[in-house]
Amino acid sequence: MVEINPDMDGGIWWFTIGDGTNQIYSNKSLEIRPGSGTGNPFSGFVFSPWVWNGTVYYELGASLPIPTLSEWGLIAMAGVLGLVGFVAIQRRKAAA
Repeated sequence: MVEINPDMDGGIWWFTIGDGTNQIYSNKSLEIRPGSGTGNPFSGFVFSPWVWNGTVYYELGASLPIPTLSEWGLIAMAGVLGLVGFVAIQRRKAAA
């Protein structure tokens, strides 16, 4: 591990030199693809291929259901849209 002091509130960041096998972490909920970093956010020397050694804490929230239409709902929606299109075409013909 390599110690870097980015001069931000006296904090120290720890990095490992990347070798391709230690640069991706994933599980069924999260994927992290590090590979480079800077001493300061958005500026400074870019360290590459270095991997940050730290801990990410996260919680899985409840999954929200994706609103969908049933098969009959899709059929009804197609019918309504078809009817609206038909009426629009008839109005244009009558106005012409």
